Amino acid sequence: MHNIFSTYKRVKPRILLVEDDASARIPYQMLLMDWGYEPILAMGRGAALQEDARLKAQEKRCSLALIDLRLIDNDDDTDVSGLNLALDLKQDFPIIPIILSGYESVQVYRTLQNYPGIPFIGKQDRRSDFQKKLDDVSAAVCASKREIEFVQTDILDEFMQSDLAKEMGEYPDQIVNVLVRMFPKAKTLRFERLVAPDTTVSSATRPNSIVLKVYEDDLEACVVKMARAAKIQKEAENFRKFISRKLTGGFNPQQLGKEELAWDIGGIAYTYEGGKNAITFTNYYKERGLTLIKGAMSSFFLESWKRYYTPPTEEPNTSLHNLYKKIWGEEWFEKCSKEISNQTLERTRETLQHYNLPQPVEWLANKIAQTHPEFSPVNTLPITVIHGDLHGDNLLVDNKNIVWVIDFERCGWGYTLQDFIELETDILSRLQGHDVTPLLFYKMCLTLFKQSQISEIEEAELPKDEQIAKAAQSISALRGIAVKCTKNANIREYLMGLLFNMIFKAALSHKEDPQKSERPLIIAGFLCHRLDHWGEPWPPAEWNLS
Repeated sequence: MHNIFSTYKRVKPRILLVEDDASARIPYQMLLMDWGYEPILAMGRGAALQEDARLKAQEKRCSLALIDLRLIDNDDDTDVSGLNLALDLKQDFPIIPIILSGYESVQVYRTLQNYPGIPFIGKQDRRSDFQKKLDDVSAAVCASKREIEFVQTDILDEFMQSDLAKEMGEYPDQIVNVLVRMFPKAKTLRFERLVAPDTTVSSATRPNSIVLKVYEDDLEACVVKMARAAKIQKEAENFRKFISRKLTGGFNPQQLGKEELAWDIGGIAYTYEGGKNAITFTNYYKERGLTLIKGAMSSFFLESWKRYYTPPTEEPNTSLHNLYKKIWGEEWFEKCSKEISNQTLERTRETLQHYNLPQPVEWLANKIAQTHPEFSPVNTLPITVIHGDLHGDNLLVDNKNIVWVIDFERCGWGYTLQDFIELETDILSRLQGHDVTPLLFYKMCLTLFKQSQISEIEEAELPKDEQIAKAAQSISALRGIAVKCTKNANIREYLMGLLFNMIFKAALSHKEDPQKSERPLIIAGFLCHRLDHWGEPWPPAEWNLS
């Protein structure tokens, strides 16, 4: 794995050659190869040539395109079909088109002057001038044509082994090239983990994204996220719309430059807001006491994010499920249902039957199919701008006790309590890493689900087991903060959201280890029973959990 990332710095730029004169293609191909490029030749004539150019550009993940000005009729002074193709490629694809023409006329120059974003190279230029112009354009988008040094690339070497990098097949050099585009003037880029290296986190290197600190030359660090191009584009849009210059307290990040998108991956950079040795809330929760945990949660919700909770906003003609679909995607539940195997569902059957609990995936599917009133767009629900993905690995705490978040892809209007519910789900899930007696764990859950309105939990009701008590007390504090922020104490909506999160969590856990999805499914079963028997004594006496 050593220096995997740096090897891709030497990958030759793939340049699409679109030349209507078939006899000229091979000479240009040889010339480009001599200059350190990998030429991709579009074949055919007329419309067929242009269609092949589009297909080849996408198939080979080209960074550049060298396009003859006249692709239809060399004798037609008005033929600018190559320019039209260049404009189309630039609009549709992450590619830099360059016009190539041997025709020197006032009309040609006037036409090209109207498109300053399209570079021009004359066929009559000396080879040295031709090469220099081409290399200058290439240096802006391709690492191998740039004088740039990459330092401390260990974390990127790991990322080159990720699922996303593997999905790029022959073209993981896009990762290197995106970084070059993000820092067009850099001579040196140095990389560090965003969180302390001695912590066990999933936010430093993830299967399909990476978040890290980047030092450009002698400048201070910035935070860079790299992920699939579509996800980075969505994150950038959400950040500008919902986050930029809107947060309060000690955390108010700004985007640096513009997001850069390649074919399969993109990158976005933010100002670094934290101090040293930032750790995820996941590890902060593990290592710190209850007072500090409460302080961190209060800092985020009551300071950084507080402006979003007032004044309250209401969404008419909706349902809680519809609000979740806006953040998680229209088919989130269908995808979760497919992800959880029948074998896993079968392994939960004995526990579910012991307590006479419904199978939660079936329960929710039936409610949706029956258009139950709670799942029909007939309700009015409170909404606000939410983070949308507030688990413990997206919430960071530094040595100054500044609490900040990363990953704005799911930011947007959503149910006011959704972030609180997700963080509660995460706290409950972290107990799976400890040797916790299932019976004590389920007793704690029943206590959490017993409330008639959202509030902090009475001390006498909290369990005595150290780890379970810590989770229950943290959740108690979180619920108190939730009511203080949102003025919404509707526990039924809260528990319904918790049910959604548990099924979502079960599907995510299933990818890593099917056994880890069993406990979230059982918790979801308890939630289904609670919602089905609303207003009845809870927990039922026949469960005898003493």
